[in-house]
Amino acid sequence: MMPTRPRQVNVHLPKEDLGGLAGTIDRTVFQISSNNALTIDLYSVTIKFEHFGDMERVTEMASERPVVIFAKSSCDMCYSVQTLFTEFGVNPAVHELDVIPKGTEIEQALSRQLGRSPSVPAVFIGGKLVGGVSEVMSLHLSRSLIPLLKKAGALWV
Repeated sequence: MMPTRPRQVNVHLPKEDLGGLAGTIDRTVFQISSNNALTIDLYSVTIKFEHFGDMERVTEMASERPVVIFAKSSCDMCYSVQTLFTEFGVNPAVHELDVIPKGTEIEQALSRQLGRSPSVPAVFIGGKLVGGVSEVMSLHLSRSLIPLLKKAGALWV
């Protein structure tokens, strides 16, 4: 029996839906044309799209300074973590997710990465996720926080 001709699927995606869009179609690699048209020849395939843009944005933001804190303006624990770093002489980049554009999407990406909610505060040192208040305080109490900050270039002393 000869295989039947593959079905052809035409999909038009609006520009606003393309940011960070990636996917797989079984083992078929696809591209989206400049006019946002996607044409795929297939027999029977499952199409899965995932949005990677928000996590990439978090990674980029987390690398902008030696210490980066994702917080909310009304979060007392976020303020406490910021104060701890400031008292050490560290000048962290603080992104308040309830104030910045796309903050909700970034918070959801952090929540997925941390595996918990609420996702703030989320502290990155040297571009790597340290965690929240518990992890920062554990590092501090075990005398590991200052060496980590020095290694990341956040402290000179």
